Formats: sequence, structure tokens, C-alpha cells
Amino acid sequence: MLRKTLVVLMSMALSFIVAPTVSNAAYPERPVKMIVGWGADGGADLVIRLVEKEFQQEFGQPLVFVYKTGANGGIAATEVKDSKADGYTLASHCNPHMASNLITKKGRYNLDDFTYIAQTAKDPVFLAVRKDSPINSLDDFIKAATSGNLLVGCIDFYGPTNFAALKLHKMGVPYVMSSFGGGPKAISALLGGHVDAAFLITGTSMSSLSEMKPLALASEKRDPNMPDVPTFKELGYDIENSLSRFWMAPRDLPADVEARLLQGLTNIYKDEGLRERCAKAGLAVDFLSGPELKKSIVDSQAELSSLIEYGETLKKANQ
Repeated sequence: MLRKTLVVLMSMALSFIVAPTVSNAAYPERPVKMIVGWGADGGADLVIRLVEKEFQQEFGQPLVFVYKTGANGGIAATEVKDSKADGYTLASHCNPHMASNLITKKGRYNLDDFTYIAQTAKDPVFLAVRKDSPINSLDDFIKAATSGNLLVGCIDFYGPTNFAALKLHKMGVPYVMSSFGGGPKAISALLGGHVDAAFLITGTSMSSLSEMKPLALASEKRDPNMPDVPTFKELGYDIENSLSRFWMAPRDLPADVEARLLQGLTNIYKDEGLRERCAKAGLAVDFLSGPELKKSIVDSQAELSSLIEYGETLKKANQ
């Protein structure tokens, strides 16, 4: 009897050893939480809302939006870092915020704390004034800045709009900068006359573009939504700044879940109709896989460190 029992126990042990690992081939089997580090009306929200229906069609499950605002996305990133790596917590995040938070120590994370799934869109920075402003060109803006104290708005402190503003300031164009912590707030400040001009991004500005006068675009090429607006480079200023929008998850995401997400997003963003819809919303589809995306974040840190150092110098000078 004892011998028979031992044989049964050994057989059971062997079955556990050779049993296949649980596959995530059915992923996802329930709704997926999407953490957004900015407000419900901002670009980080919009870029996911634009593909919300397509996500459910591709994956068979809906996205559930959770907003964790503050610290230039740092609070949301920390929430993701501390979440279970099972594919049921994702985030809509951005660079240069990811890199600048590391430099300024706002983020309680490092770059290796995440799985970078894909960059899906970029929206460039542009400089604008109100429609009724006497400023009609970048030359006019520079003359006005040189002759008086212009107040210039930015969306986020040490975000892409602030970095573009710092670059132009560093080139010898003087003005006072003020950051508003979100695209809609910065747009309201401009349209309400609380600032003389503003550095904005296309992704949150399309609905208000008719009330503005864009002067220059911080992009490699002109934007189809504003084809008559020259780039800074065309006008002799080497300024190129945009917001990289991407999907990420906690580190150590199972390889098959990561592959499924990448393939699904690739399928979604192949659709020409969707790409056109994104472009009209000011979000140009610019797809990068996870490793390419992470490299671009790493590569951005040297330039951002220099601009942050310049910004800190300005802050001390104005105290």
C-alpha cells in the first residue's frame, strides 16, 4: 500500500514539473485600465479616446480610463510602476515629460521601471498670438519682445512648449514665461488676454485654432492643418520640439502580452481613415516600437538637461 501511494505521489509531482505554463493567448479577458497623467480634456486623453473604439474591436475588451494628474505625469508613472505587470494596467504617457521628471527628480522611477509598448503619435509645438494681436509674424514677435516685457504662456513647466520657449529665449529673445499645467488652461490664458503669446501643441489646439494666429511651428516640416505657417527652421531658428505620445505598462510584462499589444496597436494604426482622423486632431501618427521609443527617450536627456539648467538659472535671476 505504501509503495502504491509513493508511486501516485511521484506521478503527481512529475505532472506539475512538465505542465505547460499558463498562456496569455486569450489576453485580454477583462477590461483594461488606462492610466492618464493629465486631465480628461487634454492631449494624453485625446490620443487614446481617438482609438478607444478600435481598441475594443481589436482586443475584444474596453478601456477603463483612470486619471492620475500632477507632477508632469510623474504621479501617473509612479502608479504604473507599482501596478501588477499582467497587461491589465496600461498608461498614456509622453516625452519629454518622462525624461525631464528624471532630471528634476519629480519622478519616483527610472526608465527601466516600464515596458514601452509603442509610440503612436507626435504633436509639434507652435507659437501663437490671439487673432486680434498686432503681431503678425515671428519677426514682429521678436521686435515686440525686444522692445518690451512680453508675457509668454507655456503648457507645462519643463514640457515641450516650455523647452521651445527656453530655446528661443536662450537665442537672445527676451520675455517672461508662465506655465499653466495643461493645454486647455494655456489656450484659455491666451484667448482671454492673460498672456501676449503662447507656445502650444497641435494636439490640444485644433478646436481653437480659428481664434489664434500661429506664427511659427517647431517641426521639421509644415503641418497640413496650418500649411501657411512656416517652421522656425525656415525662419532661421533651429527649434524643433514636439510631444511624443506613447503606450506603456509596468516592467516585466509577459512577452506574449507585450507582443499582442504591439501587434494590436500596429493593426489599429495601419488604418488610413484613423490616421487621417488623428492628423485632423493635430496628432500626427508617428509609430515607434518599444525599443526605438526607449532609445529616443534616453537620447533626449542630454539636450533637456542643458535646457533645464538654463531654466533654473533664469529662475534664480528672477527671484
